[in-house]
Amino acid sequence: MLLSVTAALSLLLTATDPSPSAAEPPSENPSPQAAQPPAATREPTWSIGAGLTFGQIGMSSLSSLTSLATLGPGASAFLEHQRGPRSFLVLDLSGTYQSSQFESGSTGNTRQRSLAADIGLRYLLTAPDAVVDVSVLALVNGSLSDSVNTISSGLSSQFLGQSQWSLGVSGGLVVERKLVPGLFVRISTPVLYASYARSKVDYVNMSSDILSGFGVGLRLAPRLELRLAF
Repeated sequence: MLLSVTAALSLLLTATDPSPSAAEPPSENPSPQAAQPPAATREPTWSIGAGLTFGQIGMSSLSSLTSLATLGPGASAFLEHQRGPRSFLVLDLSGTYQSSQFESGSTGNTRQRSLAADIGLRYLLTAPDAVVDVSVLALVNGSLSDSVNTISSGLSSQFLGQSQWSLGVSGGLVVERKLVPGLFVRISTPVLYASYARSKVDYVNMSSDILSGFGVGLRLAPRLELRLAF
């Protein structure tokens, strides 16, 4: 009798206390959330920038009536969009407005305004991890400018004015360095250009001359700009 009760209790304890081998095996398939890799950081593909330009605005091969046209500084602004690992579309605007007065036996003033627009491609030459980035530019250029000289002496005055436009292409260089993530400083300049320009010169006696011509050559007009990528 005692042996029967002991055997029954032993069977009851075995049924209510399963061994670890009877436990449910862990799932071999992790949850979908655990399997997903961390999201990659999106690289910026748009950039805006602005700065100062020194030298002639536009690619005209015709001379201006005033030396102000070849001086500076002017203002520049640009928009870029990255289309590939090394290629960027570029839209660029630059302009200048300058005036001055003088007195030396006669009095007079000069005024000069210029506006230029460029569109084209920038191609990165150096490796992405380079300390300094070097790029080449290939651009289509257009520009408008006008200049006026007025000289007064006694009761007489002289007037000389010029308006000019040009269309052309140019190639240039860009050297750029990162300051902080997303912010860069750059120096750029055109190097080679080819253009067609047309100019009208107005004289004090109301007569005028029309000048036009093609030009090909070297031109340096450096720029100092900041670029913000987003």
